[in-house]
Amino acid sequence: MELWKGRYPVICHTANDGHALVLALCRTSTTCESFEQVTILRGQRILYFDLLQHLESRPFVRILATVSNPCGCDLVGLVVNLKTMQVLPIEILSHASEPFHIDDTTSLPATGLDNPLLAGQALAYWDIANRKLIGQFHIHAMPFSIVDNTTTFGAFYNPGAWARMVVIPKSNALVVTLIDLEQHSLFVTHCNSLSSVNSPCGPPRLVDAHAYNGDFTDFGAGGFPELQLGWNGYPVLVYFVQSSPQKGCLRVMQCLDVLCVQFRVFDVSCGLAGHGRDASVTFPSRGTATVSFLDLQGHDDDPSFMQARVAVFDVQQNLDMKYSS
Repeated sequence: MELWKGRYPVICHTANDGHALVLALCRTSTTCESFEQVTILRGQRILYFDLLQHLESRPFVRILATVSNPCGCDLVGLVVNLKTMQVLPIEILSHASEPFHIDDTTSLPATGLDNPLLAGQALAYWDIANRKLIGQFHIHAMPFSIVDNTTTFGAFYNPGAWARMVVIPKSNALVVTLIDLEQHSLFVTHCNSLSSVNSPCGPPRLVDAHAYNGDFTDFGAGGFPELQLGWNGYPVLVYFVQSSPQKGCLRVMQCLDVLCVQFRVFDVSCGLAGHGRDASVTFPSRGTATVSFLDLQGHDDDPSFMQARVAVFDVQQNLDMKYSS
């Protein structure tokens, strides 16, 4: 979600059983009591997407999506004029010859493109078959096109799953987190998006060697994290780990500097398997973090057991101050 004019929510979501991508604008209401919506993309299977407002060229928003069909998988760039709700010509930014597919043996993605990310004037996406997380910098505001500087984020066995990226204000830097599926590990790196060298990103740093347990059947361990800037401007990542077959935890990587060269990792809340999924974090006051997350209560893929929970903690003391469901 983004805010138009700093107040009015702009929301993007899939519809028609994943065959359409819809943009909704709460044009006159900050609480979305009324809204306009338009279908901006149709495809056989819309996988994931990311939404970002053009801060330098309002009223436009930028959407990056991956679309799979029998002929392959496309990374699609869209720009929408919020004043008219018109979609500018759609651009295909990358193409994979095979559609998105999950291997029946490993339960891991095997082909296609996935996990599109937008941050400032940079984008990233997961080239699954070639086992690369690809970043591209210097995106023109209009149209949605790449000027130069394509890079891969370090030497990994299979990165790209659940990568996250955030811009450091008043600098050209990006902080990127990613999970290498075959190493089962979470890494962080930082990049200078305006660097003229071929590899503008620093060496990846290991954050958590147990962020992910092996395949997509472990309650989605490592999946759907969120990376945000904390109250002091340092990045904070919240993510889910399945620390044992019976125990799930909401875990935090707190950066101790703006580029996350140093960091600390701690658990905020633990429970039965699946406790800590799908986290989202905000910072309502100095030193305090509020995290919403999903608790599966030990029952994977059974909605009747799912609970939405909130944890509030002091990021300075990493103490759980308050917990409620």
